[in-house]
Amino acid sequence: MTELAAPLGILHDLDALVDTHLFVLSPNNCGSTFVKNALALSRHTWNLRHEGQHAYGFVGPAHRALIWASDPHWAQTYATPGNFDWDVTRRAWYAQSFASNAHASVFVEKSPPFVLLADQLRTNFKQARFVLLTRDPYAMYEGIIRRRLAHPPKDPTDPRVLAARHVVACLRLQADNRAALAGVSTYFSYEQLCADPASCDSAVRTLVPSLDDVEFNVRVSVKGMYDEQLRNMNADSIARLSREDRAVANSVFGEHTDALAAFGYEVS
Repeated sequence: MTELAAPLGILHDLDALVDTHLFVLSPNNCGSTFVKNALALSRHTWNLRHEGQHAYGFVGPAHRALIWASDPHWAQTYATPGNFDWDVTRRAWYAQSFASNAHASVFVEKSPPFVLLADQLRTNFKQARFVLLTRDPYAMYEGIIRRRLAHPPKDPTDPRVLAARHVVACLRLQADNRAALAGVSTYFSYEQLCADPASCDSAVRTLVPSLDDVEFNVRVSVKGMYDEQLRNMNADSIARLSREDRAVANSVFGEHTDALAAFGYEVS
């Protein structure tokens, strides 16, 4: 069923239908778009065509390009609870959602900056559950600097330093989320998703039992760039780093080896 032919949330009472909200909490460049699009294939999910932060009617601040976690002040300012109206946002999301089955009961959302907002999401959404993702920090870093920070902040710092700081901050945030959300979340890395998608299927089904048809060993479109089954692109990404790019990353990562080690990564 195409999205245009799919049941639309505005035509259904999602307040009554939805009993679980599943948030994919993931830094940028960690495979979250693939996960979101794979979840959209389930007959049990309501989904947004784009990230919730970009949906019409979302009430919350804009983030700083791809490096919203690189400065503690920016992150704290973004995450201030008073900046959001989750009741208005929920209604907007519901109205714009689509499903393959009008009786679906799980609402799925993913927006990378929301790794800063786990507590607010848990408080404001019924039966909130979370899929947490990470990825090799060098691949994350490369994905950010490759896009040249199209809307860089007014900051004289080398954008590569900001990108590396962002990666470290995201890993720390995910470690905090993993601890705070124990019992209502599951975690797997991009690397595990690529190497053993069946284990990730099982993890999501255990977290949300109604998602009994979730499968990640599938072919989905990602951002109009890929339309294929997930494959590990870390080696390709990391190979694009110049010696100087890598030195800049290591100058930051080397000061935060504990943040990398928390997820089995290391400075290399």
